[in-house]
Amino acid sequence: MENNPGNDRAVRPKFYLQNRSNWCWAAAAKTVGLHYKNQHPCFGFTIECPAPDPEQRAMGFVSPPELTGGVLTRDPEGLCHPCEREDGFYIDAWQRAIVMNAGSRRGEEGDWPGGDEEKMDALRFVVTGDLNTCEIRVASLGQYDSPIPLLEAHPEPLGIQIQNQNWMIGNHLQESGQTHSVVLMPDEKGRVRLFDPWDGFSEVYTPAQLFRSGFLSSLGRGVIKWIQYIE
Repeated sequence: MENNPGNDRAVRPKFYLQNRSNWCWAAAAKTVGLHYKNQHPCFGFTIECPAPDPEQRAMGFVSPPELTGGVLTRDPEGLCHPCEREDGFYIDAWQRAIVMNAGSRRGEEGDWPGGDEEKMDALRFVVTGDLNTCEIRVASLGQYDSPIPLLEAHPEPLGIQIQNQNWMIGNHLQESGQTHSVVLMPDEKGRVRLFDPWDGFSEVYTPAQLFRSGFLSSLGRGVIKWIQYIE
């Protein structure tokens, strides 16, 4: 499951595709965080809770069937790739828990976007369940409005992440001026696979394409201006 989220085509709700229009940050953080835990089995945090009464569970925690089958939502706003059943729409449990615990409106599961702090909190939450944890170090590198390409502004720390094949949240600045979070997955050859949680688009690029000259994806042309990652 952790090796290539692009293979997750049949599961509903979509585990690796954003379940709401503004949840790219939550879907990307989930993918990066779960991969990190797969590489570091000492982190066993889960949102699964066997308590039958939802009132007895911590915020965002779900039953075992909900973890794999999705959580019923009464809020239809911004739903993407909806999983509809007789009793309503179901959304991915992890994305929902991330938004409720790391989002700007704590406790709510609405279609809320996430900034840099929310993305870093989301990584901490997925891996440890604790937004104030000291067990991992989370970093943000680069800026939305920097005139200097990320590859030139921060060549050493960026190069380390690529060399170590550390998955990252990449923030895609499109020609239209819109920004969008994606997953960046470096390989052993020094290239980087981009996975887009919006539509599942997946392609391999060179670091120069992603972080300096720009690239073409299903959302158009753009460049990765800044990233979040677990050190």
